Amino acid sequence: MTAGVTRYDLPLVDVDTSSWWSAVAEGRLLIETCTTCGHAYLYPRRMCPSCWSPEVQLVEVSGRGTVYTSAIVRMNDLSPFKDWVPYALAMVELEEGQRLMTNVVGIAPEEVRIGMPVRFEPRDLADGIAAPVFVPIPEGDVRHG
Repeated sequence: MTAGVTRYDLPLVDVDTSSWWSAVAEGRLLIETCTTCGHAYLYPRRMCPSCWSPEVQLVEVSGRGTVYTSAIVRMNDLSPFKDWVPYALAMVELEEGQRLMTNVVGIAPEEVRIGMPVRFEPRDLADGIAAPVFVPIPEGDVRHG
């Protein structure tokens, strides 16, 4: 990567999110849970968005969910996204109840359907950073996460 060039496809990893992004790169999906009120949420942040307690911890989840809604992106001029079009942009509702904006891969974008069962997979981006994407779960697949 050229010095001074902004990578729009890479997340901003900071002290509050580095553990979450590291887990994604390792193939684990985490949600933040407040130890004060029990609220579980995405994305990780320093304080619980429900009770504002700073007593929060990351907890691993199943990585399974369903497509809540989706759209097909057919045009994107930014690299590397322009090389991925068309792609399925989706909101996935995890089994645990949280929703995550992501991509559904491994299937034609036109085949993505609301209610489709999916599971988490990391997508390598660069320098040990991975994005959480989801793939369809084949009918009858009983694997967990």
